[in-house]
Amino acid sequence: MTLRRLRRMGNPRQILGRLCRLRSFPEVFDGLARTFRSLTLPLPITRVTLLPPCLSDLPTPRPRPCDSPVTSLKVHIAFERSGKWPDSLPALMKLKPAFYLAIMKQLSHKPKSEVQHFRAFSDHLLVAKDGFVFRVTAVPPNEVALRQRTVVLPGGVIHRYPTASSKAYHRETVLIPRIASALERSVTENKAAIQTEAAGLSLVDHWLSSQFLSPPFSPPLFSLLYASLFLRPSHKEGAVNHPPPGSPPAAFFRFLHLLQATDFHQTPIILNFNDELTEDGVLDLEAALLTKMTSGRTSLPPIVLATPWDTSGDVWSRSGAGGPSKMMLNRAQAVSRAAVRSLAAVPPSTKRTLALFRADLSPYDLVLHVGLTTLCSSAMRELQRQHISQFPFLVDVDPAEELFDFLKATLVDVAMVLRRSRATFTGKSSSSESYVIAIMWRPDAFTRRFPYNSKTSTLRPGFILEELDGKWSTRLSRDAILTWIQTFGKGLIQHTAVKEK
Repeated sequence: MTLRRLRRMGNPRQILGRLCRLRSFPEVFDGLARTFRSLTLPLPITRVTLLPPCLSDLPTPRPRPCDSPVTSLKVHIAFERSGKWPDSLPALMKLKPAFYLAIMKQLSHKPKSEVQHFRAFSDHLLVAKDGFVFRVTAVPPNEVALRQRTVVLPGGVIHRYPTASSKAYHRETVLIPRIASALERSVTENKAAIQTEAAGLSLVDHWLSSQFLSPPFSPPLFSLLYASLFLRPSHKEGAVNHPPPGSPPAAFFRFLHLLQATDFHQTPIILNFNDELTEDGVLDLEAALLTKMTSGRTSLPPIVLATPWDTSGDVWSRSGAGGPSKMMLNRAQAVSRAAVRSLAAVPPSTKRTLALFRADLSPYDLVLHVGLTTLCSSAMRELQRQHISQFPFLVDVDPAEELFDFLKATLVDVAMVLRRSRATFTGKSSSSESYVIAIMWRPDAFTRRFPYNSKTSTLRPGFILEELDGKWSTRLSRDAILTWIQTFGKGLIQHTAVKEK
């Protein structure tokens, strides 16, 4: 399997450094950054940062009629520290739209060669430039602190405690750009390593998706697990070190081995980018994580992963951050173990490698094949017509993904809902390569009853209302949920496969 062929296989998620393969992209983003820095605003812009595309698919060029919606690239603009910033979060949230309007007003005076389209919204600014769409967000220097919970201790000492909001915001605005920069610097000295890492990551991404494992393995998590294969070997006594993979298939197979052979329950993953930590520092961090895993394992996610800038071990792998549950980790290890055994049984070949990207759908009770070609239905054209007054492209609108999210939220306590988000390397074109949603009912899915209060409860789609012993309750109905799915997904779902009762 050649590198050229790997590059043609879909739109891989890649970290920032891999975008150098797109010739026009560096110039486009650099030009956008120069345009922003040239603006005259109440507070000068100090930094323009692109969030790594490992958080989303690579952007598609300017869409033609009936093309899929465009995926935007996230850009953060940071401003200098100043006493002019509000000291309360509500006031800061009200100030941000003013910055977007001020930026849009100044962009209107720029020539079309710099920016083609732009539109300000309450929480972001959309800018289209040379075929790419950027979602620009202002990042005030004090927003992380304002999102934290403030407690006044005796003596007037003010202490700030992290909240879920401040952790998520710090992760997106501070940690992800820092990790992206470290990932880029770790391989930029070797062009062959860049190509190997990018193509291998594409294989990992497609394999996880084909096996209905992405989610729960989020792009940042599997990108970091994959990056551990390319970092400097361990200096621990007795450790077995291997050189970095020399080809994309080797990197992919090494990832499979890492996933199936690692005892994540007792082994923390530490990524020491660019030797930010000394050897003693790595050992101390490992000892601290092992102590936490021994004394309070239930408070940690199934995968404990740390970097020099986030040493808690749960920033990237907890459930709220896109990490797998213990059950899904066990499933991922079982699938990767079967793949490794299959490859070890006979000499590797392209045909056998492609077989790894096919998943058995027979265990699932309900399988929905969402046709990507049907996204150009009359409903999508109407949606595009409604958006044209705000922005000439349909940006970040994915009906298939919205259907998956809705089903997952609706059936959260009665079924396991998974999805395969893109075509896989099957070597042929068929309906099986479409976006697939797979549902597996829990044993008590159709018998479990949920209390119902007409004043506070809402009847979920697919559930029926019943009275038992004078009390009202709801229960999932097989016929009702199938009818609702067929009605709600009309024009979007190509084929529905239902297992016999």
